[in-house]
Amino acid sequence: MPYAFFLDIDGTIIDNTFVPDENRKAIEEARAAGHLVLLNTGRGLRFIPDRVWQSFTFDGVVCGAGAYASLHGKVLHSHTLAPEEAMADAAFLMSKAQPFIIEGENLVLGWGVDLRHDYWLPLSSPEELMGKYADAGVQKINLPGQVPEEVAAYLSRRYLIIQHPTYAETSILGCDKGRGMRAVMEQLPGDFVSVAIGDSLNDLEMLEAADISVAMGNSIDRVKALCSYETAPVRDAGVAVAIRAIMAGRHLTVKVLQNF
Repeated sequence: MPYAFFLDIDGTIIDNTFVPDENRKAIEEARAAGHLVLLNTGRGLRFIPDRVWQSFTFDGVVCGAGAYASLHGKVLHSHTLAPEEAMADAAFLMSKAQPFIIEGENLVLGWGVDLRHDYWLPLSSPEELMGKYADAGVQKINLPGQVPEEVAAYLSRRYLIIQHPTYAETSILGCDKGRGMRAVMEQLPGDFVSVAIGDSLNDLEMLEAADISVAMGNSIDRVKALCSYETAPVRDAGVAVAIRAIMAGRHLTVKVLQNF
């Protein structure tokens, strides 16, 4: 049967700057065998690291925590904030001295944070989101550290907020990785089986919606408890282990996927 593999980025196919080469090989093996391999990431489209595009080839992309979905180069949907909404949010965050990163389809904008890459642009004023950055295509906002209650209350009117240990990420209300995955699956023949592989809180909806759910060995406990299978950690190319095991049918007899 054909599989559609949906892969998270951080902690799944890569670990910071470490890109397991076996993941690349396994993805190519799957595609050559007639399966599909797609990204499914919380990152906004422009926020996806260049090393991901340089290392892998995908059949489609779900990003911005489901705000954007494409298949074979065709955009299935794209949900972004209106420029006036983005401007209002930036104005509020600036008024509270809350650093933030805006992740968009076309631009990454930062205020009060280190601009780590040359394509991260400095946001000087909220009005720029109605002016020279009006085409940013805002999909989400990241905030370093723990989000104060007042900031969380404001943002929750427009976003779902996931608080991680060192930062918080938001997604547009009504968007999540599971819905993005389903939008892709609706375009595929009915015999395709969805496989989701992830490790973190923002993967829960994707993993729950998938026909086959796989937790990375480095996953948080909540992800492991949800998933039907567990694979190796990211540093041991757990994605490659899972893809090869599922293609070979080994998942039918074991819960912990391994190389043989």
